[in-house]
Amino acid sequence: MLLQQLCGMSFCLAVIDYRVSNKRRIIEAYLTTEVRQKVPLLPYDAAAAEWFALERARLMAAGKTPPYLDGQIAAIAKINNLTLVN
Repeated sequence: MLLQQLCGMSFCLAVIDYRVSNKRRIIEAYLTTEVRQKVPLLPYDAAAAEWFALERARLMAAGKTPPYLDGQIAAIAKINNLTLVN
């Protein structure tokens, strides 16, 4: 009986793993074929990192600690002469 339960669990886990990995493959394929070809992805490069470090230091000296990821997004926008809209 225990062996049957374990085998049943293994089968269920294998099905779940297949579904998750299959869903992941579908999403990755979509991102590769649709999003990456149609939407420009801007890198977080050295220039953005430098701007972010300086701006974060300035804000922290003024007693304001900006959220880290928001700061990185702002840096990418600033370096690429883009405007962020809230």
